[in-house]
Amino acid sequence: MNQVVTHSVNPVPTVDLAAALALQPEAEAAFAKLPPSHQREYLKWIEEARKPQTRQRRIEKTIEGLLENQKPNGTQPPAQRS
Repeated sequence: MNQVVTHSVNPVPTVDLAAALALQPEAEAAFAKLPPSHQREYLKWIEEARKPQTRQRRIEKTIEGLLENQKPNGTQPPAQRS
């Protein structure tokens, strides 16, 4: 399994997540804009998968969540006021 450094100020995505993010520039930008704590939540959730199929499914859900502007726990952030 790919190991992620979770104690870093700016977490580094695993190889498989980085590859998936590279295919979706909008998701990659959204991930980069997340606070480090939220990045670590996504990375930890992916790393905790025991089966490769589960890991891949979690990566796909992460990409979907990033594209939908969701926090790692699946909630929508509060609407921005103008």
